[in-house]
Amino acid sequence: MNKSLSRREKLNLLWFRITGAIILVMSFLVCGMDNSFLYDVPQHMRPIRTLVLYLLIWFVAYFFTLERIRKIQTSDNPTQNLIWIFFVGLVIRILFFPPHAIQETDFFRYFWDGQTIIQGANPYRLSPQEAYLSPEKPAINGNSEMEEVFKYISFPNVKTIYPPLAQYLFAFSQLLTPWSAWGWKWMILVADGLIIWILMMLLGHLKIRKEWIALYAWSPLILKEFLNNLHLDIFALLFLCLMIYGLVRKLTAFSFIALACAVMVKWFALILLPLLIRATWRTPRQAVLNTGLFLGLVILFYLPFASAGHSLWEGLMAFSLKWKVNAGLFNLISFLFQSLSFPEDLVRLLSLFTIALIFVVISILVMRWFWNRRDVLSFCQSALILTASLFFLIPTGNPWYYSWTFPFLLFFPVRALILFSGLVLLYYLDFYLMYQNQSDLFEWVRLVEYGVFFIVLGVELWIKNRQLPLLSRFTTRVVSLERR
Repeated sequence: MNKSLSRREKLNLLWFRITGAIILVMSFLVCGMDNSFLYDVPQHMRPIRTLVLYLLIWFVAYFFTLERIRKIQTSDNPTQNLIWIFFVGLVIRILFFPPHAIQETDFFRYFWDGQTIIQGANPYRLSPQEAYLSPEKPAINGNSEMEEVFKYISFPNVKTIYPPLAQYLFAFSQLLTPWSAWGWKWMILVADGLIIWILMMLLGHLKIRKEWIALYAWSPLILKEFLNNLHLDIFALLFLCLMIYGLVRKLTAFSFIALACAVMVKWFALILLPLLIRATWRTPRQAVLNTGLFLGLVILFYLPFASAGHSLWEGLMAFSLKWKVNAGLFNLISFLFQSLSFPEDLVRLLSLFTIALIFVVISILVMRWFWNRRDVLSFCQSALILTASLFFLIPTGNPWYYSWTFPFLLFFPVRALILFSGLVLLYYLDFYLMYQNQSDLFEWVRLVEYGVFFIVLGVELWIKNRQLPLLSRFTTRVVSLERR
């Protein structure tokens, strides 16, 4: 080690090297399992428990790395730590780039939608199953690659749920590598690199220690769900990071354009529109113009697909009203209504209404707190509360949905929220139990997944006097937006 480093700095660097080495070993082991998850491998023979074990060991090393970063003093030199963080992050990404996706098939729908656009058809008008059985099949009859993709599409009878910008991204990937994942992999890798670059700029501008980039760069959730499972949400995260950058640089129109793009990749980002309007408020006229810019872009994105009519929303509505996967508070609320002996359909509707009402109340409270602040860090703190609340309330608790918190969690690294990014990986045990015909046991897994989180969150809030603004104590500076 460099003799010019202090004893404390050497200890920090040693700790980083040990945890980084553990992460490298675990990521190598995870990537080495991809052949065991090929689609022709019988489901009951897939080593899902081993996969979860490797991911959890990785997460423990990652979590303690972040705990070490909390203890780093302002005077410590970050150069050596950052070099190691970026080296490990780069190696992990190289390891994750070639392997086959592990326990995931969502991207086959991306390829189908992309090819549909390339062939001049409207992906919202017909479901893959309808298109497959009609003359509007998005490929020449008998194309073996198309047949292979169609075979692995989940819920082929449901029309696409993805917004227009997502469709254009799918189409671009298919122009690069038709009926193949390689173009999409490269696009995700580029988006991932841009996110890291933007987050580093934001950390520097907000005078926050740059070692916190490890929260994103070393996350097993981020690497597994994006670099391996190829989920679309990474592009929404990229646009959210650009939105924050626009706020920091006082580029109001840029922030609204970035948010509109995020929404047109994944609809969840729409919950941030009221916050952004308030954060950039100078005059009522300007607020109207900014909102008009946002809505105009959304309409512009949808115009080329307007011929689908009501089918534009059919897939999204089916997803919103019928899906339930790894649900958190939604499951608890549904259980309460079921205990009152309500019919199943009514239980679903009442549960959806209840979580919507709870989210509205949370949004009002957050807006009330944010109303007279409007600085970047307060915006990120408010956005973190909203995105995390949305995840814990919705009936579809897919692990990659939790990544929505990461552009904001980086600036407010709440232990309980970081901890849940590891706990949510227990989701994969649902597949193992399902393959063993023991799906009922997953209720206990979910109890651990969400129960541990809420216990830790309660303790953390109690320690901090139950005042969320105190979560910003680790920051050294608040950068304010230009006020009216």
